[in-house]
Amino acid sequence: MNRQTLLLLLVVVAVTAGVLVADREPPAADERGTVSVHYDDQAVVIATGDGVAIIRFTDAIPEGRKYVYRFLPRDEAAKEERGEGKVFEKYDRKPLPPPNEGVEVISYFLTDTGGQLKVIAGKIALKWSLESESSGWLYFVPETEHVQLVKADDFENLDLRRFAK
Repeated sequence: MNRQTLLLLLVVVAVTAGVLVADREPPAADERGTVSVHYDDQAVVIATGDGVAIIRFTDAIPEGRKYVYRFLPRDEAAKEERGEGKVFEKYDRKPLPPPNEGVEVISYFLTDTGGQLKVIAGKIALKWSLESESSGWLYFVPETEHVQLVKADDFENLDLRRFAK
């Protein structure tokens, strides 16, 4: 492989990697788990020591989604709660300079300017971020928050007691 071909290959890899990083990927794995939720056909069940919730994302709003939830507290005498909410991103985006001359990488330094980044269902709250118009990311602690994807159509009839810890 000659030097020009190698240089061209490195530029293509750098540009591709830069585009992927800049386009709403989940953060690097740390102590959180991540799950991608497809809004049209999936709902999310979250079980914690406080209870069990099911969340279904509904209508699109600018940079986010509305959602409905059902929450069953751990206390057997407690009644199931129902509610709704919305999550959205609101960021100031400042372009970062490209890493090298001649390489176009579109990436930004983001500053939260008042978004609602938590999905709250009763006593359960998970961090959320926008992945695309049709899906979003949820972040959770696997040791204490058990997350499962289910069919969105099951939202009304799913027996939440099945998932209680």
